[in-house]
Amino acid sequence: MLYPALWPVMPTYAVAMLLMIFDASNGTVVYHSMKTLLDQVGEGKVTVDELRSTTLQTYVKFIFCVFAHMTSWAFTHKVTADFRLKIRNQVMENMVRQDMRFFDVNPSGLLQERLNNDAEQLSSRIFHLPIRLTDCFFRMLACIYVLYSLERRLFVVVVIPIPIIALSTHFIIKFMRKLGQRQRKIGENVAANTMEVLKEIRTVREFVMENEEADKFAANSAYRCQIEQYASGMQHIILIAPLCCLFEGMRFYCTYLGGTFVAAGKLTPGQAVMAAGLAGDMTHIIRSCFDIIPEIVNTLQPLGRVCDMLSYIPTIEPHPNQKAPKLKPTKFQGAIEFRNVNFTFPSEPLKQVLFDVSWKIAPGEKVGFVGGTGCGKSTSLYLLERWYNPQRGSIMLDGLPITDYDVHCLRRHMSVVAQTTSLFSTTLRENITYGLPCEIREALTDGEIEDAMHKANCWNFINAFPKKLETYAGERGVKLSGGERQRIAIARAIIRKPTIILLDEATSALDSKAEVVVQKALDNMVDEHVQSEAASGCTIVVAHRLSTLATCNRIIAMDKGRIVESGSHQELMEIDITRDVKGNTVSGVYRELYQTQHRESGDVDKLKKECLALKTQLFTLKQETLANQCHDVNLTKSPLCTVKRVALADLPKPCMVRSTSENVGGNENIVDLPIISLERAKT
Repeated sequence: MLYPALWPVMPTYAVAMLLMIFDASNGTVVYHSMKTLLDQVGEGKVTVDELRSTTLQTYVKFIFCVFAHMTSWAFTHKVTADFRLKIRNQVMENMVRQDMRFFDVNPSGLLQERLNNDAEQLSSRIFHLPIRLTDCFFRMLACIYVLYSLERRLFVVVVIPIPIIALSTHFIIKFMRKLGQRQRKIGENVAANTMEVLKEIRTVREFVMENEEADKFAANSAYRCQIEQYASGMQHIILIAPLCCLFEGMRFYCTYLGGTFVAAGKLTPGQAVMAAGLAGDMTHIIRSCFDIIPEIVNTLQPLGRVCDMLSYIPTIEPHPNQKAPKLKPTKFQGAIEFRNVNFTFPSEPLKQVLFDVSWKIAPGEKVGFVGGTGCGKSTSLYLLERWYNPQRGSIMLDGLPITDYDVHCLRRHMSVVAQTTSLFSTTLRENITYGLPCEIREALTDGEIEDAMHKANCWNFINAFPKKLETYAGERGVKLSGGERQRIAIARAIIRKPTIILLDEATSALDSKAEVVVQKALDNMVDEHVQSEAASGCTIVVAHRLSTLATCNRIIAMDKGRIVESGSHQELMEIDITRDVKGNTVSGVYRELYQTQHRESGDVDKLKKECLALKTQLFTLKQETLANQCHDVNLTKSPLCTVKRVALADLPKPCMVRSTSENVGGNENIVDLPIISLERAKT
């Protein structure tokens, strides 16, 4: 998994390792060898001129060691930067190729942590730690060799603590691994929550949760800080401090032992000082090893996570390791068929969404899906886009299983306008042309883009911006309203000239006037495929507003993951509404939705007729009253006429509601007029 990124940098890293070995093997010994030279000067074996020449030669050797050391680190940093670049590219490339179930399970903050933090730690430590260990190992080896050459008992004193070091190292690694795992999980949760809060800052602000989110972040960070402090304290005070005392005691004991050897004449004073210096260097070397060991333990975790990320192989999306090539037709006819499809989201395996769903769409046909929320309408589109695979059943496209086609080729012939539109933080032009192949995008003219904007009814508001198409949409299109973002998405769908059109509440964010214009543009786009020489393509419309399904050839009604009705508008309206004992609709689902929606919106035509009938009744009543008043001029003085003279204002008021609190119990003065239900007049 890491081999493609490691192999190109290994030659340079090998040179850096050799230079470090040269420095570690010679640097320490060359420096300490000057101490024995002073003994020879004191004994008269070396003259001052020879001392000057030897000192100069030793200095030149030391300069070579210094340059070898620095050059080694320069090469190591270069290798680290190259490897970091390649490993990040590999992680990002493999991450975006994963199936949707991968992103359903792993939050975006955790994936961001993998891409940035884990790749950074792995690339820096995977080269730095080995070369530091190599430096310590060869320096220790040189020190041990010189001590063994001087006096074996000094060598034994230096070697005795090594088993203690090995045992302590085992406990240190075990302890640091547990704390490191706990710290990593907390860090990932903090990163994921922080990214989610920043992305949904508008929602956080709407519910006045800024202080609570800040307190939550502070609590998690404080807990993480406590773990770091506890781990550092245990490592340095409980584990490393006693070992350092042991090594310092060893160093002082070597000095004392060297003094006894000088007194016995077995060592010269220079050799004794050299032995004490080598023992001190070994103390620092071993202390450096203790600093490196926890870092090695911490490196194993990002190494494992990065390797896991690179080892994921998708089952739907194209991958370089894919064995058999998929079909890539230049054109699709648009014949789609679902055969007993059962589906459950991978993130919720216990909740089944679709139950034995079967339906068929012919080329050139426009089919609408209706039903309550959560009945599986949008999920069917997800399966058609191949975001997921059904657990049982099959999906056919142009007579072949949809799994036989290349996913990228299939999606390039589709245009999707979803109910939640996502725009990128770039210009409106790039958002509209997003998804087109590079060669087509470069050959696209401004006239074609303007034509798509006119059809999507977004030309006017785009021209209202000072920079027009070069206006930045902001993160997730925050500079645009919901309806404007929806129209940009419709323009993006129109400009692709798709074969298969999927509209999932495409006009849900538009006003009535804009909906008519955009719906007409979408219908024209569909008709272009039908009226072409080789008629192909199909359209699937998912809608709650049944007015958008007026031009559909067939409507499929779904309920609780099953298809309950299918047919044209007239056929579905003829089905009677029946309910079971619990009040659930058994048949007439579409008719019930249609009647409920039209009652809520108001039946204008029937209301106008009822108002006209009421006016007619009032006019007739007025004429009869006037006729009664002027029935006979000769009878105006009659007492009976006074009874007949009734003013229009004194007439009983007509009842315009079927039942109110005022007419309970019956009233003979109420005029029997046509009944108008206020529920149907509600707006």
